Amino acid sequence: MITDTDPFVRSDRYTKILAARREANGCIRQMFGPKEDNFINFESDKYFNVIDWDRFEPAEPPCLQFFAKDHLEALQYSNEIIELPAYPCHSQNTERFVHTVHESAMAATDEQRMGHNLSKLESRQKYSKLESRQNFMD
Repeated sequence: MITDTDPFVRSDRYTKILAARREANGCIRQMFGPKEDNFINFESDKYFNVIDWDRFEPAEPPCLQFFAKDHLEALQYSNEIIELPAYPCHSQNTERFVHTVHESAMAATDEQRMGHNLSKLESRQKYSKLESRQNFMD
């Protein structure tokens, strides 16, 4: 929401982030699911109103922890949109494993699936670098 084009939305989120930073007690925030069923507003016409943010304890987003307080305060009232680093949602290794599991689901029955996955992973470790045709030609 701090990258929204609407200055009111950006300013409001910066206010909440700075308040969360003031109230922070140095602990790592705990992730948990909502305890109530009616925390999502499906009738909302704006994405930032889908969740009732007043029901949740404020916490600073981890991607902003290295920004100075003065810098965040300056951004709060400026027209500048902050540039955040691009964080991958998961690693290349995870992508590879998802592909392997998908292959085994298509190629093997339930009993054979685990063996198929393990043999694939063992083969990848054993032959981590395949020689190219160029290496065999003189």
